[in-house]
Amino acid sequence: MNAETVTAICAVVIAVASLVVSVYQTHAMRQHNRHSVRPILQLHRGWPVGGRAGLRLTNSGLGPAIVVDSTLTVDGEVIGAWNARGVDHVRERLPVRPSAVTFPRSGEGEVGRGPGRRFGRGRGGRGRGGS
Repeated sequence: MNAETVTAICAVVIAVASLVVSVYQTHAMRQHNRHSVRPILQLHRGWPVGGRAGLRLTNSGLGPAIVVDSTLTVDGEVIGAWNARGVDHVRERLPVRPSAVTFPRSGEGEVGRGPGRRFGRGRGGRGRGGS
């Protein structure tokens, strides 16, 4: 083999190796980006002294979170979805009817009411209040 043939073979080997490294790096970068923009949902509960108790679901991740289903369970009994009907059902069982805020799913007849609905007056009130 002459020097030109050896040089050409080495150039082809280096080019193929560079292509393999480039494809692997692209795959690793896509996988990293996919994992970096995931939603991270956290459920917080609060019971401040003299304040309102409640639950808050927050997205601490970088990606968008879409909640497609929820289940409200009280003492092992499944009440239904975490919506106005389920929350009202739980509130009716309580001796004092606290106020509650729920965020409806689209298509549940809540168009034009804002992002959430506020119910009750708290401190024993039985009526429904507006937002």
